[in-house]
Amino acid sequence: SDMSSVANEYLLLNRPLVTIFPPDYGKRYADTADLDSWRSTGAVIVEDPGGLSSILVDALAHPQEGSAQRRAMADRIFYNPGRATQRAVEVVRGLLDE
Repeated sequence: SDMSSVANEYLLLNRPLVTIFPPDYGKRYADTADLDSWRSTGAVIVEDPGGLSSILVDALAHPQEGSAQRRAMADRIFYNPGRATQRAVEVVRGLLDE
C-alpha cells in the first residue's frame, strides 16, 4: 500500500504490511503526513521498488514479524474496532425508546 487510510485499516487484520515510500513523499507531505508513526507501524517501508518482490516474499514467509507494532498502532488509531454497528444500533434504540 501507499501511506493511506487503506493501510491504517489493514492494521486491524494484523497481517504483514508493506508500505511504499516514494522518494519525494517526505518532502511533498512533510506538513501533513506523520512519517514517524508510519515507521513504527510494523510495516516494511520500501524506498527502492527494485527489491519489492523479495520484501513481499519475506513478509509473507514471516507474518508474525512486526505484529506487536501493528497491534500497538491499531490500538492508537482505532477505538473499539469491530463494534461500530453494534454501538450505532444501541444508540438509535436508546433514542427511539426516549
